[in-house]
Amino acid sequence: LSTTFKLFNYVCHQNKEQVVRYLQPTIFREYAFIEPLWMAQETRIPMTKVPLCPRCGQIREFELQIMPQIFDKIMELRLVDWETIVVYTCVNVDCLVKSPTEGHYQEEFAYIQISDDFKSVRYGNEQQMSEQAKVRAVEAAEEVDSSLQKECESEIKELESEKQ
Repeated sequence: LSTTFKLFNYVCHQNKEQVVRYLQPTIFREYAFIEPLWMAQETRIPMTKVPLCPRCGQIREFELQIMPQIFDKIMELRLVDWETIVVYTCVNVDCLVKSPTEGHYQEEFAYIQISDDFKSVRYGNEQQMSEQAKVRAVEAAEEVDSSLQKECESEIKELESEKQ
């Protein structure tokens, strides 16, 4: 088991009733960089992939995390195969919606850490599904390339051994 999973499991075990982890970045930013708890290192999102705020162009930071313990509270969610949901919000305090004329909601970014056995399922809008299909195609091509390379190396060794 990975260290990432052990930490995730330990924290969840210590806080069995915690379904939401909340950290207000504007308050805690000066003390330390706080990260979400990830279940797996391989499927976490790098900060470089978190999109900038569409209103002001500033970076977004981790603020809220929905933990898998929510499955125990809302049984319908057991049909979904995710590990955790992490919400990133704009760091610019001046960017917040201040009046009804600007709208009532601020667009934020949520990342769903999907479990490894969920890779074959298609989710999201058309563009996201298209991007996922491209990723799967590249992964498949890499596997074929690796397999072909091994076959060629094996055949070359056989030919060389036949010559001797």
